[in-house]
Amino acid sequence: MFEPTGKQVTPSRIQVMPSRIKETAIKIAIASLIIGLLLGFFDIDPRELLAYFGETVQHMFSVVAPVVEWAVKYVLLGAIVVVPIWLTFFAIGWLRDRDLAAGGHRHGGGGGGALVRRGGGRNDPLGGWVKSRENPMTA
Repeated sequence: MFEPTGKQVTPSRIQVMPSRIKETAIKIAIASLIIGLLLGFFDIDPRELLAYFGETVQHMFSVVAPVVEWAVKYVLLGAIVVVPIWLTFFAIGWLRDRDLAAGGHRHGGGGGGALVRRGGGRNDPLGGWVKSRENPMTA
């Protein structure tokens, strides 16, 4: 047997099934369980689902639409407060990072040393910037 590249395929290189078949089967089983529970919540029988598919979708919509309508009202109400606060913190962080990248420095803290970037990530409260013990003028 040959691959499209012209190389001969040895039996050890032939894969009949994906190597992660067990993980895939578990994921499919879990997804099926979740969907089954959701459909059971709406009192949907598998035979009815297949026989009356169009009506089932309409029934699900009629049950879900009021819940979504209720949730959207409160999401928008909360967003009126949360979004401006988030934008303020985002802008402050962006301006701070821009100032530091341009060679600026943080004010306060006293003492010598320089601010250096030591990795950090999104969840790092200092944004990865720490005060070095070394004096950059003597190093």
